[in-house]
Formats: sequence, structure tokens, C-alpha cells
Amino acid sequence: MPSLNEALAALIAQMTAGELEAAGQYATYPGFFFPVTSEALANDGRPAAFDFIHRVNMVPANPPHFMMRGLFVWKIYQQILRDRVLAADEGGQHGYAKRFIEAEAEMGDGLLSPEENPYFSTNVTPSDITSPAIWSVVAMDAPRIKALAAGLAPAQQQWLERFNTLFSLGDDFVDSITYERTTLLLLRPWFDPSIFELRFWDLPGQQLSDGLDPPSGKLPGVVSKLILVRNFKVRLAATTMPDVGPAVVYRRVDGAAPPPSGPIEQLVALGKPERPPAILLNPLRADAGTAEQQIDSIQSAAALEIGLTPDGKPSGAQRFHVPILFDVSAAREVTNAELVKAEKSRSEAATAVEQSRGTISGFESQIAVLAARSTRRDLFANRMRLPAHAMMQKLKLDLASAQSTLQVAESNLAATEILVTRWRNALAVLDQLQAMSADPNPHVAALVCDRIPKAPNPDPALFH
Repeated sequence: MPSLNEALAALIAQMTAGELEAAGQYATYPGFFFPVTSEALANDGRPAAFDFIHRVNMVPANPPHFMMRGLFVWKIYQQILRDRVLAADEGGQHGYAKRFIEAEAEMGDGLLSPEENPYFSTNVTPSDITSPAIWSVVAMDAPRIKALAAGLAPAQQQWLERFNTLFSLGDDFVDSITYERTTLLLLRPWFDPSIFELRFWDLPGQQLSDGLDPPSGKLPGVVSKLILVRNFKVRLAATTMPDVGPAVVYRRVDGAAPPPSGPIEQLVALGKPERPPAILLNPLRADAGTAEQQIDSIQSAAALEIGLTPDGKPSGAQRFHVPILFDVSAAREVTNAELVKAEKSRSEAATAVEQSRGTISGFESQIAVLAARSTRRDLFANRMRLPAHAMMQKLKLDLASAQSTLQVAESNLAATEILVTRWRNALAVLDQLQAMSADPNPHVAALVCDRIPKAPNPDPALFH
């Protein structure tokens, strides 16, 4: 059976299958909770739409990590159109400046300026994410998970390890995963990507993209697709949980599993809904300062949600960026059976302890009686046809044997107590997993970015 790390690796591997054109695209993965609501896709100027359009136009950093940042595609694109240096216009080429003039005209179409925050309309297709027709159900059994996880690219695996994948819960307990997925294409009527392929312009002193794999620069790529996931459920196998405390669902980076530090009901928030993602509680607004300022104000909170520093480094208890639901019914049945067995063994061990203590008490009483009669020169020992001292010696040997038996019984009882605690903790972990609340919104599982070729990449002959 796979581990949870392998289950998430299979999800990531499947997310980008068939979505990437290797020569011109690359994948990134969100470094923050990135839910997508129907209101966000309305593109009507309301806060949710204003927020969404900024998110998908953030300039991606070096893949595979897509971090929250206040650098937007349209600002860099505007700078190119405004500050570029063109080669001298040579006749017969319809003018090198023509493409830029046309691009500047397109930038003017659909320009929205709510207060001091101008932004450019970005649409998606399909736009109705509530339609069942656009969602595909994906199911993977254990062999399929294993196969996909084994083929995950090293960069993707390294990115995945930034998040908590519950290694402390064992390496062999996932039975299957199921989820629904869809792909949204981003449409930017104001953006002409072919500009970057032309060689008759320059932006002195600035490298927008080095064109390498992975690319880097001020504008290494532009998000072109969003791959959405919802109802991501991990079914645990019919196996027992490892020996961990109940508060280890999100381990620390330096993370040994912490032991129980209080009553189970305090450690496990059963049925308690999780706080909505920070970017839903505090969406970007047209009337709350510049978008860059707003992003700076919520960046720390968004990073903290998944255990990252604002610049994307692991810190603390890390969470995967797509909400996970757990089906623990099969694992609970097996674990509960182990608890029942442990409790039965503990009851038997407790009975053995009480019996041993009773036996010891009986021998101690007989010794006390014999000792008292011996002092009165009683004939009790003679009636038993044993000298008094011989009777006393036998009772003392029997007492020593009973005391030794008690030690063994108490040791067995302590061992069964440990087992009972172990299985109760395991059930508490299952309770904690099961208590994770569902998020009705789809989440971005991956972003496909169009690679910007080396730009500017002017032809030196045109500039001399």
C-alpha cells in the first residue's frame, strides 16, 4: 500500500498529465490556499473578481513554487510597451513599431480603473464551475498511486516535500484516492505573447526572461491554465495506525510526533469547522489601498496557514495546499478491534493481579496466625504432622512465589495499559483526520505557465 506522500505525489503527477506542452510550458504549484469561487469568475468588478484577476496575473517565480507576490503581468507588459527601444525602422517591413502600436491599442480595450487600482480584464473558459459537466471524477487504487508517484519529476518531489505529508503516520496505509478535477483556460485580450518572440526591440539593462529550463527573470512565464481539484478524499486501508500521539496530523518541520499533552477531547477538535483561507477572509479590494499593499498585509497570514514563511520557506506545522478529506472507516474498524483485544487483555491482566494479591494476602494471614500460635506453644503444627518451623518455612516460600507471580502480573497489566493507550491514541488520530471539514470551493492544484522565451533577445544587427 502507498504512503500519503505517494498519494499526494500521484495527485500532482496526474494533475499535469496531458496539460503541458513541454517546449513552451511549465507547471507551478500554489504556495498558499487558492480557492476559486463562482463569484470570482464573474469578472464584474466585485471584490471576489478583483481578487481573482490579480491572483492569476501574479508573475510566477522560479518553478515549481507559485508564491503570493505583488508583481503583475500587466505592469511589466505596460513597461515593455512604454519603455522599449526599437531598432531603426527599415522600409518593406511594415514598420517595426507597428506591433507595439497595435499592442498598446489592445491594452486600452477593457481597461478597468476602480479608484486608484487599475487592472485588466482576464476571463476564463469554462466560466461556470458549478456545472457538473465540466468536472471529471478521478479514482486511483494503490498500484496506480505507486506507479505515478514513482514517476514524479525530481523538482516536483522536492516541492512536495516542503509540505507536511504525514510521514509520522506511516508509510503503508493508503488504500485509494478519489477527486474531481477540471481545467480553466485564462483569456487575456490585452496581452500579445508574440511580442516576446520579436527581435527588433530591447529593454536596456533588464532581462525579462533568460529562456532557460526552468526560466528566471522579471517575467519568466505567464499563467495560462488553472487545474482545479475538489472533493479530494484519501481512503485509509484496513490497517492499524502507527504508534503516535493524537496531535500529529500536522507535524513540525523538525517533527518527532508529539506525545499526548492533554485529554483527547482537548486535542481533537471533533466536528469543529476549520477557519476559511486567509485570502477568502481578506480578498483584495478596489477600495483598500494598492493591490501590492494588500498582498503584503495578508501574505504572512496566508503563508502561516500552510506553515511557510512569507518568502516560501518551510516553518512550523505545514499543510498541503489542497484540502484533504479522509475516509477512515476501514482503518477505524481494524484499530477498534485492536483496542477491544487490548482492553480484554488488560481486564484479564487486572484479574490476574487481583488474584495474586488475594493469594499473597492469604499466605500473609496464615503466617501471622502460625507465628501467634507458635509463641503460645500451640500444638497446631503437631496436628499437621509438621514441625512449626517447617510449616512456617513452607508458607514463606509460597508467599515468595506468590509475590513473584504478582510482579509478573503487574508487568503484564502495565504492558496492556500501554497497548490500550496506544490504540486509543490511534483512534484519536483517526478522529482528527475524519474531523477535517470539507471546503465547498474548488482549489487550484497546479498552474500551467506559458514559458517566455529569452527576452529581450534583440538582433544586434538591427541596433547598429
